[in-house]
Amino acid sequence: MEIHKILILLLVSFNLHAKDFSKAHVLNNSEVNLVGSGKLTYIFWDVYDIAFYQNNENSMIELQYLRDIDKETTTKGWKEGLKEFKNIDKVLEWFKTVTVDLKEKDKLQIWKLDKKVIFTLNGKIMGKTDSEDVYKYAHYPWVGKNSIDEDLKDELLGLED
Repeated sequence: MEIHKILILLLVSFNLHAKDFSKAHVLNNSEVNLVGSGKLTYIFWDVYDIAFYQNNENSMIELQYLRDIDKETTTKGWKEGLKEFKNIDKVLEWFKTVTVDLKEKDKLQIWKLDKKVIFTLNGKIMGKTDSEDVYKYAHYPWVGKNSIDEDLKDELLGLED
């Protein structure tokens, strides 16, 4: 009897930490559909829940922050996620201009829409560009060839069971 209580408690605990994302999002009349989701954890800190959305031409990554993250830390994250590339100072500078201090429960969306990149924070557009270079690297840290976490990448791309 006692073991059943423990198992029920464990199941409830896991469900409390599971994140449900919307099945689809729309921006500028373009709908993207949920492909996969996961959680980024650094050492033992949960940083954000993340989801990847896509249709034939467009895609979007949504980050739902689980803790406060300052602009400097996020800027370092972009540098780390793109460290294998050379001559991308202008790309990193653009990411820095749209980066702000983030608070727990903030929702950041990074859209690749009609050859443009659009950053929104809690539904407000923070920046947009039609730079081909920014477009190329906007989702790379999460779903690129050498992503920051290969298991997370598989979850985002719907490759995990």
